Amino acid sequence: MSRSWLWLLLGAFLFVVPLSGCGGGGSGDGGSGSGSESKRILLLTNGDDPFWDCMREGMIKASEDLKLADAGMVAELDKNDGTPKGQVDKLKQYASRSDVAAVMISVIEPNNIAIYKAMKELEAQGIKVITIDSDIATAKADARTVYIGTDNMAAGRELGKAAKALAGEGEHAYAAFSGYPDTDNASKRVAGFGEAAGESFKLTENLGDELNHSTAQRNVRTALDNHQEIDVLCGIWAYNAHAIVEVVKERD
Repeated sequence: MSRSWLWLLLGAFLFVVPLSGCGGGGSGDGGSGSGSESKRILLLTNGDDPFWDCMREGMIKASEDLKLADAGMVAELDKNDGTPKGQVDKLKQYASRSDVAAVMISVIEPNNIAIYKAMKELEAQGIKVITIDSDIATAKADARTVYIGTDNMAAGRELGKAAKALAGEGEHAYAAFSGYPDTDNASKRVAGFGEAAGESFKLTENLGDELNHSTAQRNVRTALDNHQEIDVLCGIWAYNAHAIVEVVKERD
């Protein structure tokens, strides 16, 4: 007997961006300069996803609007390999360059000591560090100047309210999916969802795929196979929306 699923796609819910015009350019080279006269503002991603391609397009437009070139500056996006070590290595690389003025980073592990120390070293050298999208742990916030991004608890609460309204009365079971459940943004979104949805919603699985899109789909299948009671699927990161849709289509 087929089930009726309510799929809630927080990635799409939070980041409504036009995909047209978002080029799929490769990773920037954090170790190469952009000319002796230019200072670089670098954005270090958590991994490789079309979300960041759209971010790159936004950076290009902002660079033009803010006339960064006239100020002798250039903004570049550098894609991490999806691992904490990758972020640490790139942060250390930036610290060895004299042309880096500021670094923005979506922190892949909020409590990672090596990431924290590498960020602190940049700050000690006068390089501004800003966290975006996913913050470092509150206890380690002295490693960055500011966090810019979604209030992830509030975003999770909004999704929880929507789920409660759409799912109706009674008991409900849900599964949550993200790249890394322990990241600041994912953990707060899931927590906010549970808080707002209430006690009638039971979290059965909170699965991470380590930014592997095949694993993202496999996680959805696993959750549905292991928990026949699931009637809500919650995609926390942008690409999890697509993974959920594809698996639901398979089973319709």
